[in-house]
Amino acid sequence: DLIFHPGFQVGYHVPFKKWEKVKQRKGIKVTKNKSLSWGADFIYYKHHHGLVLSPNISYQRIKQNGNYFQTKFSLGYHRSFVDGITYIVDLNGQVESKRFVGQGTLYNSLSFDFGKDLRVRKDKPFRYFFQIGISGRFPHNKSYLPSIHSGLGIHYFFKSNKK
Repeated sequence: DLIFHPGFQVGYHVPFKKWEKVKQRKGIKVTKNKSLSWGADFIYYKHHHGLVLSPNISYQRIKQNGNYFQTKFSLGYHRSFVDGITYIVDLNGQVESKRFVGQGTLYNSLSFDFGKDLRVRKDKPFRYFFQIGISGRFPHNKSYLPSIHSGLGIHYFFKSNKK
């Protein structure tokens, strides 16, 4: 139970600055993107929920066959919620029950994606990927809480890739 926490993440990200460079080398076209974006993610695993609001800095390399690699760094705000009832005892010994208690923390993340961008060859607004990364929250019970994460995912692009 300490190693594997099944769950899911849903988010929406909007780029506000993007730099693109296309190189042709040995007959292979490689597109390099750097971008700044902001976004919101809802995270669920077991009985814990979280909302992450953060700006992201990312770097991508996309080959002409659609294979891509992405590095992404995020620094933002994480609000956790614990599903179920939590009991709180005040200084007078009175017990009170509360639902969805949690805490707000500073959140950072560094992740690496490897996948296939279907917009390149098939003109479909999807990308699938495998991700591995490290993240952390501070303060979490008065200390820093690091974690390693991995997952499989799908990105859906609402806007066309065509110029």
